[in-house]
Amino acid sequence: MIGLEATPVARRRYLASMRMRKYREEEQLEAKRLRKELELLQEKHAKMKASETSTPTQRRNPFEMAAMVLRRHNQALREEASNRHQLARLLYQWVASQHHVPTPPASTGMSWIQTTSLLSNPLVRHEGMTWLSQRVYHTAQAASNNVFHGSMEDGCRFTMHTTDDDDGQPTVAGMECHVQHTFFANYKAVAALVWRLDVRLSPVISNTKIMDHVHDKLVYFCGVHKGTGSHSRRVLHYYDEPGRVIITHALVADDECFPVTQGEFQSRGFNWYDEKLCFCRCRVEICFTAIIERVTDNITLFRRSHFYMPATATAAAASLEDIGRLYGQSADGLEHRLAYIERCRRVVNVSYEQNYHMMTGTLTRTLAEQNEPTQII
Repeated sequence: MIGLEATPVARRRYLASMRMRKYREEEQLEAKRLRKELELLQEKHAKMKASETSTPTQRRNPFEMAAMVLRRHNQALREEASNRHQLARLLYQWVASQHHVPTPPASTGMSWIQTTSLLSNPLVRHEGMTWLSQRVYHTAQAASNNVFHGSMEDGCRFTMHTTDDDDGQPTVAGMECHVQHTFFANYKAVAALVWRLDVRLSPVISNTKIMDHVHDKLVYFCGVHKGTGSHSRRVLHYYDEPGRVIITHALVADDECFPVTQGEFQSRGFNWYDEKLCFCRCRVEICFTAIIERVTDNITLFRRSHFYMPATATAAAASLEDIGRLYGQSADGLEHRLAYIERCRRVVNVSYEQNYHMMTGTLTRTLAEQNEPTQII
């Protein structure tokens, strides 16, 4: 404490010493606070270190980390291999489609479809229908020939095959027709509509009647071809696969329950539809199926092929005159058989073209008119 009589110099020295004392006290308090905070942090660090030391199993094992990295890398490699396999498969199919395999001429010998009969025994009969459909289905699966050679253009292609009859004279051995069309609808909707039209509302076959119903996807029906009057007995099977639908048509040559009557003409052959890109094929000797295949959610490529053996009259093969009469041709000019066959070919070609436009037109209109998605079986 300084007195009132102190000089100004002494008074300044006193105030300076007081400020210095206050500063040192504050420094001491700050140091004390920092030491206490340091002790708390050291204590916390020690506890954390002790906790890690006491539970080593909770720490990440380096081998476990390495295994996890390897598993992820292995999964990535598997996905890459799967993608490359898919690409290779698509490229293989594309390359195969660029090489045309000529269609072999129709054989005059008896094929397995010609020698297959449906028996009257119900159990054996149903087994026969299943076997017949499976035979057509697997034959179609094995066939790789693309009639359109990779082209996506809509159209209809017809070919008539010839051979020599028992007298060495040229006659019709068989006929094949290939149809390709793109529909702007889901492949399931197209397949369901094709199935419904084939079974009940065919624009080509009239008076259709279901003769046997094994299950919802395997039926046997008969009808009469419009224009020719020939009878058609078919076993239809609906195969639902990922990304496509296959519908097989097997034309029955002989049925114990419904024998061919005198003077009746009956078509024989195979037919199938493929709906993945919407493939629909139909053939006799080679057994193609209808395949309806998905391109996108709302685009379906439809390919359908038919191969028919000459119609039969009762037990005998139809003659060239019979075949001509089926398509409205008289016997005039029959002595010039090659010219007569060409005349029949032109008429049948026109008939197939008309049927193609009728079928695709009906499908297109019906799909456009549907307010709700077609019921998918």
